[in-house]
Amino acid sequence: HKVAEGINIYSDRPAGHRENRIVIKNVDSTGFVDGISVGAAHPGAGFSNVEISHCDVRDNLDNGILTYGPRFNAKSPTYANLAVRISDVVAADNVGNPLNKSRNTGNGIVLGSVEDGSVTGSTAYGNGGKGGAVAGPAGIWTYDSTHIEIAHNISYDNRTANRIDGDGFVLDQNVSNSVLEDNISYGNEGAGYLVYSKQHNTAQRNNIVRDNVSSNDVRG
Repeated sequence: HKVAEGINIYSDRPAGHRENRIVIKNVDSTGFVDGISVGAAHPGAGFSNVEISHCDVRDNLDNGILTYGPRFNAKSPTYANLAVRISDVVAADNVGNPLNKSRNTGNGIVLGSVEDGSVTGSTAYGNGGKGGAVAGPAGIWTYDSTHIEIAHNISYDNRTANRIDGDGFVLDQNVSNSVLEDNISYGNEGAGYLVYSKQHNTAQRNNIVRDNVSSNDVRG
């Protein structure tokens, strides 16, 4: 029975007022809705200098690790969170919620609403497969963010309950100046590496995908 978040870091401070310095280290978070969640209600009002490292997040319902913010405005981009570093994390068997049809669930590691962030040295596997939404999930991905580095990770055997996604790594909508490099992806039901947006704006630009390995992906 999964309730709430294992660790929930949340701010409802006014726009432009961030809290500084969050460290989450050597944590096992299992059996919740989200293993670790960091987010904010208002633009530029989340958290800065966030470190999540050496954590094991598995068998959660929606996400292993999630950061998020308010709705993104491409005409005036702002990001809830600043300088978020995720490293040496294992996100596994977060399978998704079949009753949630409004948004994708079953993700390993998701960076949303972040300026200057990274996911390094981490592993995501066995995520997804039971979510009720028409799209998603993925092992490691980012959206509504800028200057994100996703490097030196492994993402494998991630699944989807539909015919979309179940990817290894994704630079999703409204992502700019970001890079996927030196990652390994294999055995995923979806793409090894996906760069995607359905938004008709200029917020998705200047992204790089290089020096990665994809083996036996698009299994679905």
